[in-house]
Amino acid sequence: MNIALSHVCILIAIFAVAMYVLLDGFDLGVGILLLSSRHGPERDALVDSIAPVWDGNETWLILAAIVLFGAFPPAYSILAPAFYLPFMVMLVSLAFRGVAIEFRVHTPFPRLWDGAFSIGSILAAFAQGLVAGALLSGDIVVTGGRFAGSTLDVFTGFNVLTGLAVIAAYASLGAAWLHWKTSAQLQHARLPMLRMAMLAFLLLAAAACCAASTLPAVAAMWHAHPAVMAMLGTVCVGLWIAAFFASYTA
Repeated sequence: MNIALSHVCILIAIFAVAMYVLLDGFDLGVGILLLSSRHGPERDALVDSIAPVWDGNETWLILAAIVLFGAFPPAYSILAPAFYLPFMVMLVSLAFRGVAIEFRVHTPFPRLWDGAFSIGSILAAFAQGLVAGALLSGDIVVTGGRFAGSTLDVFTGFNVLTGLAVIAAYASLGAAWLHWKTSAQLQHARLPMLRMAMLAFLLLAAAACCAASTLPAVAAMWHAHPAVMAMLGTVCVGLWIAAFFASYTA
């Protein structure tokens, strides 16, 4: 069986993106949940839980970008201008998070930097959701192998909805991470936030299904691969149910 190099690169890119969403998703989620922490020791515990791994998790995003740039330059030349604004917001937000998490221990105003860390996490998650929504909806205008739209085309209702869903999903990952890695007191403090994030994610998933029934481009994308969509939907529903019951039996 002959395996093309392009197929290998696609698999590497998919693996890198999946690892980034899973691993960097929980530390972005911790940053989002940091807004709900009012006490200094509690905020310190939240940040300390991700301090050893947060920067390493972001290397998966770099790997995906390198594969896209090196193996698929035509696709890169289309996606880079199409998503210029969300890409820049995401990169600046990720850099801002790095500055905030380092400076918070060297300043008399750590809460200010904690707020910056949370805002950077929210903006980065929202920007990633905008990109994911645009890719799912297929709203990228291409003419002659080049992007022919506007950088503001990414701000559609469906894409914004996807951005909010990503924020809710990352918050759920962050709450699950904190429930696993922190003390019993912090675990119970984060359970209500986990339930709220899961409820928000459920409502946004329902809205996404409604969008798929009303937007032809989204419906065509879903109907093109029914088996894959059914499998992904089953996995997501199963994981959501497991996390939901775990949050109430903890």
